[in-house]
Amino acid sequence: MAYLARVLKAASLKKTCDKYKRAKWQAYAAEGGEVDIRLCERKPLWLIKLRKKFKRSFLYKYLRKFRRKGTKENVFIKSLTGFLGGILLTYVYFFLFVVGLRFPLRISTYFCIIFGIIVCLGMAFSSKIRCFILLLIPVFFSKESRKVVMTYALYLSFTGPVHNMMHNMGILSDSMTCGQEMVRRTLRQIEDMVKAPFRAMKDTLTKIKKALQEAIDKTKTFFDNIKRIILSILYVIKKAVSWLGSIVNFCNKELGTPFQRCMKTLDDAIEDCKAKMGIMGFLCHVVHVVKALCYTVKFLDLICLFTEFVSDAIVGLVKRKLREFSTQIKNLFYVSVEFSHTYEHNLEASNSTKFIARTIIHEMTKKFEKLYKFFNLLGWGFSFFFILIFFRVYYYKYKYLSSDSYDNRYITSYIAELDLRRLKANRETILPLELRERKHYCSATSLRLLRSEVESILTTMLVLSLSTFQIAAFMLCDYGLYWVLFTIYHEGQKQVVQVEGAEIGLHVSGNGSLAKFYSNLGKALKIPKNPNLDVDPTHCLPDPIPPDKDKYMQIACLTGFCWILAVVEVYNLRLRNVVMSHYYPERAKERAVWLYNHILRSRGGFVKFARRQLRRKKRCAKGKRTEKITIKQRIFAKMPFLAKLFGQENEDACILCGTPKSKEEVLKKCATPGCGGKYCIKCFASLGNICTICQHPIEYGDITDISEEKDSSDESFEELMRHKMRDSYPSDDEGTFKSRETRPKFRDLERNLKIDFAQKVNEIIE
Repeated sequence: MAYLARVLKAASLKKTCDKYKRAKWQAYAAEGGEVDIRLCERKPLWLIKLRKKFKRSFLYKYLRKFRRKGTKENVFIKSLTGFLGGILLTYVYFFLFVVGLRFPLRISTYFCIIFGIIVCLGMAFSSKIRCFILLLIPVFFSKESRKVVMTYALYLSFTGPVHNMMHNMGILSDSMTCGQEMVRRTLRQIEDMVKAPFRAMKDTLTKIKKALQEAIDKTKTFFDNIKRIILSILYVIKKAVSWLGSIVNFCNKELGTPFQRCMKTLDDAIEDCKAKMGIMGFLCHVVHVVKALCYTVKFLDLICLFTEFVSDAIVGLVKRKLREFSTQIKNLFYVSVEFSHTYEHNLEASNSTKFIARTIIHEMTKKFEKLYKFFNLLGWGFSFFFILIFFRVYYYKYKYLSSDSYDNRYITSYIAELDLRRLKANRETILPLELRERKHYCSATSLRLLRSEVESILTTMLVLSLSTFQIAAFMLCDYGLYWVLFTIYHEGQKQVVQVEGAEIGLHVSGNGSLAKFYSNLGKALKIPKNPNLDVDPTHCLPDPIPPDKDKYMQIACLTGFCWILAVVEVYNLRLRNVVMSHYYPERAKERAVWLYNHILRSRGGFVKFARRQLRRKKRCAKGKRTEKITIKQRIFAKMPFLAKLFGQENEDACILCGTPKSKEEVLKKCATPGCGGKYCIKCFASLGNICTICQHPIEYGDITDISEEKDSSDESFEELMRHKMRDSYPSDDEGTFKSRETRPKFRDLERNLKIDFAQKVNEIIE
């Protein structure tokens, strides 16, 4: 990887060298020389002549006045540009307040009027306000702006997709409640339909039972009458037999039975014969033979027995048979019909489903209402963000002017000039930077990222990815819920064709009670062919609210803008250093000196540092003179927090060569109030004991630093120039006057240093 970097650097240097050669050849050709240049590298002579004529024209001289600092034209163009920039910035703020933050038009107008007056006048006539406004531009692309934009994107996601999702959830809840009510109503209808045959059967059975009961009652009455008649006949027979028996009993009791009377008569005759015959009474025993005739009437005794038989056997048998016949008739006509139907439907709920769903939606809305209010207030809170931005800009400006180490990690042109001066003085330099140092320091215009910047970008992307995932989840849930509900609504609109089922019936042929019973039972169990059920679900289908595509696009643009800010944030923040360096060049030189010494002191390990210091003490170092660095300076360079802790963060040093103040090196400070010029004795002598920071070029006699083009409006400038060239003034230390011809020129010194820099670049290329 290091080899590839060297190859790329060599290719870049070769390209720069070729460009330099072509420019040199073109300049030589413009002077009239002939150089063999490739056709593709040649420039038309008419273009070169046109450029020369343009440089001699009045327009070119007038345009140079716009670029020359201090002229009326330059002041006018700065004021006009600042005023127009203030108007543009005011319109941008107005558009942001009205369209972006949805502020009321009246409040936004009043605020932008006040803001526009301050900004337009300030940018037109004050360089400090111009510096402050220019510092606002990089801060607007910093992490604070990204956080605000991401917060606003979250606010839009809550007021857009999340709010729409809550509405669709309410629609889904209403649809489910409607469906449950429809199912409950349909189940009630089905229950009634299921119960209808059983009710009909019950009614039929009740009617059949009633008819049978009537028939049984009639039959019972008929047989009761027959039984009563038979019992009456039996009673009459029994009474007759009883009467005959009583007569026979009376006859037998009074007269005896015929057999008894016959036997008694014969016995009485024998006794009477014996009485009359006396001794011849034995002849009376002949009558015993006649007793045999009495047995002929013996059967007449059965008449009494017959009456008893009739009374006991016949009547009892008839009664028993009649009872059995009655029981058989009863069993024959006895019908027992039992109808048992059980249907249990238990729903223990204190409230209806619709009421419960509305309660849930109300609770969720109540919880999210606080969040909605918070984000609505957050929209007003965005106005305070600009106050925070102003504070951040002021804080950066204050730290830049007061602290040398704050945001001081960029290699500027002042460091390059300082390195060339030290190179010319045969002192230790820092350029080119080492590989380890390139990870911590670079140019403000370089595309290469520092290690701290890479870590910052990775951390920012990690945090930003979480927020992006959250916003994407909100949008995905909203669109997913809408897609599901829309699919349900679209598919539910299709009508389902119901197929008619076969009709089931029961036909009973025959006559009689049982046939009629089964026929009525079959009619009762007949299922309706087309039951009238209200099962149309179209009025319960959820009709969702579609997502706001414009708000989706706005959220996506804001999120993408945040990702762009995360990538270019470090480059935007570098502009703050460039702006401050432009408006405060003296302070930029002081910071460049501090950074130069910091890099020089922190370079290498401790062993290398100790070895160099020993060589410096023994005066055995060859080539460049080694810079003296103390242990305290080394520790403070390696651990900057100790320098802040002990108050050694800012250190006095020469702004030309970077030599720090010490017992051996005494710095010359400019006596002009507010001037930050500090020089070592050698550099101050090379400047002719004059501070070129706080003085005008005319004052120290170098008119090459100012514009030579003048017009009729520059009379005061000419008078001042003649006055300064005619009069003399003492220097800071020696009190002697040096003429313009003998006084060294700072511009010539700078030009020589640039030549040395070009020579050094050529050496590096070679």
